[in-house]
Amino acid sequence: KECQLSKAENGTLRSEIDSLKLKINTASSTNSDLEKENKAENNSLNIETQRKFDKFSGVKIETDVNKSNANESYESDPEKLKIENDELKKIINIDKDKQPIIRIIEDLRREAAKYQSALGNATNFMLGDYDPNNKVRLAKDIGTLQRKLDEFSAVKIGIDINESNANELLKEYDISDISEITDKIQYKIYVKAALQRKILETILNDTSSYFNPKKEEEEKYDDLERLTVLEVKKLMELIQRFANDRVGNDDVTRALPVKLRQQIYAILGNRGFANNIPDENGTEKENQFIKNLLDNLKDLVNSIRTVKDPKKETKFNNMAPDLIRDIIRIFFFRLKVEEPMIDEPQWFPSKTPVDPYTMTGIFDEDESQNLEVKICSFPAIGYNTNEGKREILIQAKVCVN
Repeated sequence: KECQLSKAENGTLRSEIDSLKLKINTASSTNSDLEKENKAENNSLNIETQRKFDKFSGVKIETDVNKSNANESYESDPEKLKIENDELKKIINIDKDKQPIIRIIEDLRREAAKYQSALGNATNFMLGDYDPNNKVRLAKDIGTLQRKLDEFSAVKIGIDINESNANELLKEYDISDISEITDKIQYKIYVKAALQRKILETILNDTSSYFNPKKEEEEKYDDLERLTVLEVKKLMELIQRFANDRVGNDDVTRALPVKLRQQIYAILGNRGFANNIPDENGTEKENQFIKNLLDNLKDLVNSIRTVKDPKKETKFNNMAPDLIRDIIRIFFFRLKVEEPMIDEPQWFPSKTPVDPYTMTGIFDEDESQNLEVKICSFPAIGYNTNEGKREILIQAKVCVN
């Protein structure tokens, strides 16, 4: 029985051995195939490597031959070498000679670009965002002037009104029903408005006379601002005649009268009637015309009111020179910088129907149709646009019935 079991086990082992032999034979066959493929691939790589080597060797041999031929050529014919060397030097020298010309051309191009830019500036009338005379900044400065004038013409606390002179001033602006004004606060409002207008009109009228003097007054003041304005007007007229009477077609000539006006009045609006440069002692001298205006303004204001507080009186006196300069610079210079040029300021007489578009004051716009102007203390400032529309820069300040 044990013998039979041993034979059975032996049969199983033989079967396993046969199976292993079959696997070994299969693996050997696969290995043989792989070796053949590997050998074929190695042969292919060797062939490619040899081909590249042969190509490189051929290039090297050709280069060496060319180099040898060139050397032999130059050694056998040194004159040829000299000629080629001279030709090379000529080419180099020509390039050197061209450099200054190239630089000149580049400089001319840059110069032309500058002139093109300048031409654009010379024919462009628009004022930049940071220009102090553009409409937005000018309107802001006029608003500041209104506040200064309002403060300077105060007639309330610590100030007595000379009623006799004040009433004459009110009559000058067609306020004849003075006896009917029983409210003291309302009376002071009218007097203050009339004083503001009188101050403004006095400065404007005296300055207008300064720029259009009678012969006996021509040498009365320091004429620098006046001469500048008169000369620029003459020059603008001449250039306009030149543009109209001489054959040509360029934008700069046509634009020059406007550009000249803008530039000159911008300069005057910045420094016109400023104090003279300090003398050797460091003392600034007030412009004579401003000094005369100060005297006239002082006489006017003192005829209407009396300031009891010395500090307040000193404050008003210190405000006056700059107030006068601001009024002149805005109304006579800066309003003429904008293009199209801003129109003459517009005063509204008494009993004019209230217009909320051109006027501002203490009134309800919804009820303005039934209101009339009592007195206009500050004029409306505006201009007509290219489209024919009326644009208001600053509304008139009015008191209403």
